[in-house]
Amino acid sequence: MMNSMTTQYENSTAKGKQWTFGSHPRPPFGSRQRLSSLACVSCLCALLATTLHAQEKPAAKVTFDDHAKPVLMQRCSTCHNGERKEGDLDVTNFTNLMIGGGSGEVIEPGSADDSYLFNLVTHEDSPEMPPGGDKIPDPQIEILRKWIDGGALENSGSVAKKRKPKTDYSAVSAGDKRPEVEPVPSRLPLVPQLVAPRPSTVHSLATNPWSPYIAMSSPQQVLIYRTNDLGLRGVIPFPEGQPESIRFSRNGSLLLIGGGKPGANGKVLVWDAVKGRRVAVVGDELDSVLASDINPSQTLIALGGPKKIVRVYGIDGELVYELNKHTEWITALQFSPDGKFLVTGDRNGGVHAWEADTGNEVLTLGGHKKAITAIDWRIDGKLVVTASEDGTVRVWDGANGKQIKSWTGCSAGVTSASFTRDGLVVTGGRDRLVRVWDQNGKQLHQYEAMPDQVTSVAYCSETNRVIAGDWTGKINVWEKANPKPIGTLNCNPPTIESRIAAVTRQLQSAEAALKPLNEQAATLDSQIAAMKADNDAEVASRTATDMALKSVMEKLANADQLLKTTVGQQEAWKKELTGKEKAAPQLDASIASAKSALASLGDDAEIKDTIAKLEARKATLAQRIGVLKTQVQQVATKQETAKAQIATLSVERDNSQKQLVSLNASIAAREMEIGKANDQRVKLQAALDKAKADVEQPKGALAFWNGELQFAKVLADLESTLITAEADENAKLDEVDAAKEKLAAAQAVVHQAEQKRAESAKQIDSIEQQIETLKAN
Repeated sequence: MMNSMTTQYENSTAKGKQWTFGSHPRPPFGSRQRLSSLACVSCLCALLATTLHAQEKPAAKVTFDDHAKPVLMQRCSTCHNGERKEGDLDVTNFTNLMIGGGSGEVIEPGSADDSYLFNLVTHEDSPEMPPGGDKIPDPQIEILRKWIDGGALENSGSVAKKRKPKTDYSAVSAGDKRPEVEPVPSRLPLVPQLVAPRPSTVHSLATNPWSPYIAMSSPQQVLIYRTNDLGLRGVIPFPEGQPESIRFSRNGSLLLIGGGKPGANGKVLVWDAVKGRRVAVVGDELDSVLASDINPSQTLIALGGPKKIVRVYGIDGELVYELNKHTEWITALQFSPDGKFLVTGDRNGGVHAWEADTGNEVLTLGGHKKAITAIDWRIDGKLVVTASEDGTVRVWDGANGKQIKSWTGCSAGVTSASFTRDGLVVTGGRDRLVRVWDQNGKQLHQYEAMPDQVTSVAYCSETNRVIAGDWTGKINVWEKANPKPIGTLNCNPPTIESRIAAVTRQLQSAEAALKPLNEQAATLDSQIAAMKADNDAEVASRTATDMALKSVMEKLANADQLLKTTVGQQEAWKKELTGKEKAAPQLDASIASAKSALASLGDDAEIKDTIAKLEARKATLAQRIGVLKTQVQQVATKQETAKAQIATLSVERDNSQKQLVSLNASIAAREMEIGKANDQRVKLQAALDKAKADVEQPKGALAFWNGELQFAKVLADLESTLITAEADENAKLDEVDAAKEKLAAAQAVVHQAEQKRAESAKQIDSIEQQIETLKAN
C-alpha cells in the first residue's frame, strides 16, 4: 500500500496537479507529519515483527565503559573517585563500583529498580544524588537504567551476570553486639543422609556466636546439636561430599559449609541458619574446599584448598578476585570482624593478610614452620590467633600484624584453635588434649584426654562449654571449669527407621515388663479390697456390739440401782414392821387391862373412851402392819426380779465384752495385714510407675520419630516442588530477559526508523520549500 501511495504522489507531481488520495484533496501541509507517522508505524510494525522473529540484528550492548561511565564521570566522580571516596564509593572504576560502598552493594545487575545507586540518582531514595541539586537529565537516567537492566556489563565483551538470589543476605556487621533477633534455627529434618559403619573423623566444628547451637561435619551432611541439652536439632544435607570447613557468619544468620570430594570437586554451601534453607552454592573447585569464610557484611565468600589458590566470590557466585601467592594447600582463612582484612594460611606455614575488598596484599605474618591449622580473630578484631603443626600458638596485632605472643600449645602439633567471646583461646592437639589459655599463653584449664588426636575444637559462649572432636569421631563436651566431660555428641546418628525399630523393641520390652506388674497390682488391690470389706464388717459388728454393751451396762446399772433402792426400802419397812408387830401385843395388853378395869369399875366413860382409842389404834396398827407386810413382799419380789435381770444382763455384758475383745484383736490383726499389703502396694506402685514411665518414654519417642519421618517426607516433597517451581520461574525469567532483549533490539530498530523518518521529513520539507520558492519565482 505504501508503494502505491508513493507512485500516485510521484505521478501527480509530474503532471503538475494537486496530489489526491482517492477522492479527497491533498491534506494541508501541516498534516503531512501525521500521515508520515502512520506510514512509519506500519513500517515499524513490520520491522518489529521481523526483529522479534528473525532477530536479524541484535541490539548493541549498553556497557559501563561505553555508556554508564561517561555519565557517572560527569555527574558523580567529583565526590566518588579513587582518591576521594565519599561513602567509601568509587564510581570511576567498574570493580570498585560493583563492590559498593559503606552501605554495601549499590548496583543490582538486572534490576535498576533494586539498585541503591539508581534510586539515589532518580531521587527515589536518600541521600539524593547529586546532593542539593536537581536529578540528572532523564536521557542519562535512561542510560543507567538500560545498563543495569541489561546486566551491568563492563564492556562489549562482557556477559550478563547471573541473577542474584531473591533474598538479600547482606548485613551490617554488629561486631561484638548481640543481634536483635536471636539466630535460632527453624525446624530441620533429623534424617541422616548417610550412616557409616563407624563414626568418621570430625573435620570441623562451629558454634553459633549468638545462640546455643553447634554444627559438626559428617560425611555428606552437617549435624546441628543444641549445646545446652546436647540434643540433635537438625541434619543439613551436603551431597557435594565431605564437609571440611564449617563456619557461622558473624551475626549467626548464615552457615557456611565448605568441602567436596578430594581430587574431584569442591564447593561452599551457604545455608540460611534461621530459615533452614540452602540459599547459595559458591565455587567450582577441582578439589575439595579445605577452608572457607564469609565476610561480616555477608557479601563476600573466600575459599581455598589443595589448588593453593584463594578465591573470593560474591554471594551471587560471581568471582571477585583470586590470590595466588600461597605455595601449598590453603588450610585456613578468615575475614576480620570489621570486614576489612582477610587472613589466609597454608600447609607450608605461610600466613598472609589481604585487603578483603580488593585482594591487595597487606603483609605476611611470618613465624610458623609447618602447616597452619587454624586462624581465628578475636571478636573485637584487635587480635588474631594462628595455630600450627609446628606446635605453636601465635597471637598477632590485628592492626599492624606484629606478633604479640607465642607459646607451645602442643609439642606434637596444634590441630585446632579458637577464640572465646571473652578473649580466651581454646586449643586441641595431637597429644589428645584440649586446653584453654589466656591470650598471654597461660594455661587455665586442661581436660580429660580424648581417645585419639584432637581434630577440631569449638567454644559455645552461650553455655560456656568446650566441645572437641577427634580422629575416631568421638565428640566430648565439657563445662569450662570441669575436666570431666558432661556428655558426648554423636557424629554418626542412626537412621530414623532404625530409631523407630529400636524404640519399638524398647516399647515391647517395657510393655512386657509392665504386664505382670499390672496383674500383681490387680491381685493385690483385690486382696486389699476383700480385707478392707471384712475389716469394715467387723468394725461395724464391733460398733453394734459396743452399742449393745453400752445398753446392757445402762440396764445393769439401772437394775443394780433398783436393787439397792429396794433393799433400803425393805430394811426400813421391815424395821417398821418389827416395831409395829412388837407394839401390837402391848396394845392388846393395854386394851385387856382397860377392859378389866372397866369391869371392875363399872360403866366408866373415861375408861370406855380409852378402850375405844386403844382399839382404834390397834386397828390402825393392824392395817399398817398389813401394808408393811405387803410392801415388804412386793420389794422382795422386785429384788428377785432385779437380781434375775442383773444376772441375765451380767451374762450379756460378759459375752459382749468377750466379743469386743475378740473383734478388737481380729480388727487389729487385719489392719496390720492391710497395712503390710498397703506397704507392699506402695512399693509395687513405685515399680508400676517406673514401668509405666518406661512405656511412656518409648511411646513418646515413637510418636516423635514417626512425626519426624513424616515431616521429612512432606518437607522433601515440598522442597522438590519448590525446586521445580523455582526452575520454572527462572525459565520464565529467562524468557522475560530474552523478550526484553528482543524488545530492546526492536526499540533500537524503532529508534533508527524514527531517525530515518525524521531525516526523510526534513528532506521533504526542504523539497517542498524549494517547490514553493520555485513557484513564487
